Amino acid sequence: MQNQQPTCFKKPSFHILTSHVWDHYLEKPALLLDQNTLHPDLKIITVLSTGSGLMKSLTALHLAESYAQQGYKTLLMEANVRNPVFHTLFTLEDTKGLTDHISGNPLPITRYKPGLDLVCGGTPTLNVATFLLSRELKQCIHALKGRYDKIIIDTPDLSDHKDALILNDYACGSVIVHDSHDVS
Repeated sequence: MQNQQPTCFKKPSFHILTSHVWDHYLEKPALLLDQNTLHPDLKIITVLSTGSGLMKSLTALHLAESYAQQGYKTLLMEANVRNPVFHTLFTLEDTKGLTDHISGNPLPITRYKPGLDLVCGGTPTLNVATFLLSRELKQCIHALKGRYDKIIIDTPDLSDHKDALILNDYACGSVIVHDSHDVS
């Protein structure tokens, strides 16, 4: 029996976008990132930021749109379950999402564009660590991985909580949006 190459690396691949070069990634971020050594077989990519206001969610959206335009069946998943905003950003009436699915409801997947679907964060939860580490979330992501070529996970920023680091365990690669003026 031949060894199969894993879909994900043991350690995620990281790529950092600084805010001053962000505009260059708007048109085809997936192509630019792939050409910069992202493994072409990455299925799940987290988009993280070092603070708020760095256009992380917009970066995640453009990355997902770029993959969809290349013909990949793509899912953009909101994983900010403390303060979900996708339903507002995309003017969706239904605020149910990932947290509600883990609580036993059907997973509401919204078609945003051809080849690109959305999953909102859902009802805010206070038990975030329990939710993020739950068997149900792992099973959900595993099932979605079988349905989509690319899953882009829009995480909370790293400045407030460590939720993004937990979510990064599900990913094969990550894009970090960082303020180029921040000295840390």
